[in-house]
Amino acid sequence: MSTPDPNQTLAEALLANAIAYQVDNLTLDPEPAYLAVRFWREGRALILTKQAASLESVPDEVALAVPSLIWPSLSNLLKSMAGITLGIRGAELRGRIRTSYNGETWDFLTQFSPTQDGADERATLTLKRVDVN
Repeated sequence: MSTPDPNQTLAEALLANAIAYQVDNLTLDPEPAYLAVRFWREGRALILTKQAASLESVPDEVALAVPSLIWPSLSNLLKSMAGITLGIRGAELRGRIRTSYNGETWDFLTQFSPTQDGADERATLTLKRVDVN
């Protein structure tokens, strides 16, 4: 029996939680010590149960903070899921992840943008319910 890929598990959990919390979008921002995951609804970050309690420097609006070393592989997985060509950096990249949740179809319009200093990139995933009628 193979071990599940932790990046795949995390990506699927992020998408499922975004749908369950009915957010407008989800942002993933690399910080020096962690990857800041925020869920947004109507322009405000949702304050969820703190999963990063051991990291005192994490602002309250960060729903989840994971070690920054996971970001390169997680971003590549999300790009692949969104149909974005891997290896392109320093440019705005857009794609779409389609998923199902509780029998409904959802799209995550996915955008990767360079950070202000250009050293990394952040991701914004905008949630859209797909009307299949």
